[in-house]
Amino acid sequence: MGACLSQKQIPYVEQQDGNSTHDIQRAGSLSADSMMRAEYEEQKSHNKNIDKYMENQRRIEARIKKLLLLGAGSSGKSTLFKQLKQIYKYGLDESEFLESKFVIRSNCVNSILVLLKKSQILYENDEDKHSDCFIDLEQNPNIIEHIQRVLEYATPNAVKISVDELTNESSAILYESISYLWSLPQVKNTFNKRQYFSFIENMDYFFSKLDVIFGIDYEPSLQDTLKCRIRTTGLIEEKYIINDVQFNIFDAGGQRNER
Repeated sequence: MGACLSQKQIPYVEQQDGNSTHDIQRAGSLSADSMMRAEYEEQKSHNKNIDKYMENQRRIEARIKKLLLLGAGSSGKSTLFKQLKQIYKYGLDESEFLESKFVIRSNCVNSILVLLKKSQILYENDEDKHSDCFIDLEQNPNIIEHIQRVLEYATPNAVKISVDELTNESSAILYESISYLWSLPQVKNTFNKRQYFSFIENMDYFFSKLDVIFGIDYEPSLQDTLKCRIRTTGLIEEKYIINDVQFNIFDAGGQRNER
């Protein structure tokens, strides 16, 4: 008998082809490139939209007329600004009327005192030229009394009380004293020489209606509010449509440090 020698069988192990590994890496690389390309195209589209938006905004801005109102204090910038608001928009706010009520009364109190002070200064600077401004207080003791009565309301706190808590008594005092002082010829002469000093405009208009202004039920009219001098601080912007054209108008403060 012949002996049969069994051979040990070696299991088959499939060997990976080097090309297959390369294909996988290549496919991964192509996938990453596609993602980067997609992100690039998306970013490019976003940039294009932004550029288009900015170009449209530039065209819109180019059609807008921009005006900056500049000038010295009390030159009428804010008055023009309020008139435009009244004509081309919804009109003045209720808050503007309330503010002007306080300012008008405050201006009446302070302005009459300014005229009294300037009358003395003008006379001292040139007695011959400004002799018509001189007030002889020794010969007119009533003037001192009226000045003292007005001075009681000249401080900021006192003026605010006279506006917000006006009584029949305080109303009568302010009306009587300011009216008396305004009626003095020397004060009128000083007012007519206001080119020599800084003075609030339109005060002759307000002095002519003191009985109304210091009435307890006084409410400023549109004309009162437009003529009222309220100092502008900072920069205020309003937008108007006039004859289908947009205007952006800026009101800047007229004081030197505001310009």
